Amino acid sequence: MHERNTISFVTLIQGYVQSCRFSEGIELFVRLCREGHELNPFVFTTVIKSFVCMEYAELCWRVHACICKLGHDSNAFVGTALIDAYTVCGFVGDAKEVFNGILDKDMVSWTGMVACYSENGYFEEALELFSRMRRVGFGANNYTFASTLKACTGLAAVDLGKSIHGCALKTCYDMDHYVGANLLDMYTKCGDFDAALAVFNGMPNKDVILWSFMIARYAQSGKSEEAVELYFQMRRAFVTPNQFTCASLLQACATKGGIELGEQIHCSVLKVGLDADVFVRNALMDVYAKFRGWDRVIEALLADA
Repeated sequence: MHERNTISFVTLIQGYVQSCRFSEGIELFVRLCREGHELNPFVFTTVIKSFVCMEYAELCWRVHACICKLGHDSNAFVGTALIDAYTVCGFVGDAKEVFNGILDKDMVSWTGMVACYSENGYFEEALELFSRMRRVGFGANNYTFASTLKACTGLAAVDLGKSIHGCALKTCYDMDHYVGANLLDMYTKCGDFDAALAVFNGMPNKDVILWSFMIARYAQSGKSEEAVELYFQMRRAFVTPNQFTCASLLQACATKGGIELGEQIHCSVLKVGLDADVFVRNALMDVYAKFRGWDRVIEALLADA
């Protein structure tokens, strides 16, 4: 290319980021700076995203200084990208400072700050900011609801969580994967498994993570029969279990006293190749040790070796 400009650089950097070639994207950003091209908001948002994906979010401090010098710190797109980066680092104070400096806040920037508070344990601040967001007339998206529900769970504010669940129902976000997962977390932690199961059954396209989550919560709460029944439903839905599914189910088997079922799960573990996983092996040892003694544990482990 004979004439390179900011647009061509940004396009190529975005291509590298989307292809997970982050280092090459950063190298191109350095080259853009050296050649003296314009540094606009799109450049900075792309570079900040690269740092976050590379788990070098703390480097955004240096980019932030450059952003301030050029007067882009009040831009909503740049500000939200910085908030996301500071969320990952746990720099809540810096994120708040960026948020307050954004002139035309949009729903994404509000949601980013709510998520920052929630992800870092500032639950009351998250709920207060969500309330402010609603008062100034902004709606909520799936990420807003998910972050707010997480804050409700952290504060054990179940009644408020139910109100937010109602808002999510009205906007059809209750079936969203992120919102649904946080609803399951809230209801199971407060012991309302009927409400959790209603949410779970209403969610389309349930993946192995959601199935495993519900099985684990049943097992941890001593509801072994429900955990086992849900596992069979999962298999009928042609969802392949992972190591966390098997470990949780084996925990339920140990609680319920079902050595026969435990041996069936052991066979399933062997079929899907999870017998080497440390969580699964520890759970198997618990089951065999409880019902057959340590001789059977050693025998089973030697048979798998």
